[in-house]
Order: sequence, then C-alpha cells, then structure tokens
Amino acid sequence: MSPVRQWPVCRQRGAGLPGVFWRLGPARQKRLSLQERSGLWTLADAEGMQRLRLAHAWPAFAWMTLRFHTQDMVGADALELTISKHGLTDSAWRELRICVARQLALSPRPTYKERV
Repeated sequence: MSPVRQWPVCRQRGAGLPGVFWRLGPARQKRLSLQERSGLWTLADAEGMQRLRLAHAWPAFAWMTLRFHTQDMVGADALELTISKHGLTDSAWRELRICVARQLALSPRPTYKERV
C-alpha cells in the first residue's frame, strides 16, 4: 500500500505548543502517513511501522495535535502526536488538514464483517 502523503512528527505524547518546539533528532525522526485504500494511518521510524486509527484532532494555526488508537493492540493507550506547519509547504499543510477533517467526518470503518 502506498501512502497518500507523509508528514514529519514533532513530538510524541505531548500536545499543543510544547510539542511544536520540542523536536525529535534526525536519528529519531518519525513520519506519519495516510494509507490510500485502508484509510489507516501509519507511524514509521527506523525501528518499524505502527498502524493507527485517528480518534481526535486539535488543529491550531501553526500545528495540529492528533490522537490515535493503535490498530494492532486492543485496549492500548491513546497516542498523541503533534505536527508543525513549520517546514511544510502550504499544500502539504492544507492536505493534512483536509485528510484529518475527512477522517473525523466519516464513521469508523469496521475491521471485520459483523454477523446478523
């Protein structure tokens, strides 16, 4: 599956303004991407990839904090990531905001077919 777009993550487990100013070093850089067909988000770094479902978003003028739930583990803690507008092109920032708005407007996709 190829991602629609990728965005660099500023901080994990932090929200708002503090998350924007605390950057990960280049060796620990993580990238968030949205998968075309499944609608799932992935968080990738040098160690591997984690599949995520978007739960909530807090948009601001220069950053966006997103809350995800992991797709693989049931009952796992929520994961909050901050993405900064700084360093992104205007079109990449706009695309992120549109992808997040669409995901939150749609009802959650079932991961299995329910029996009637």
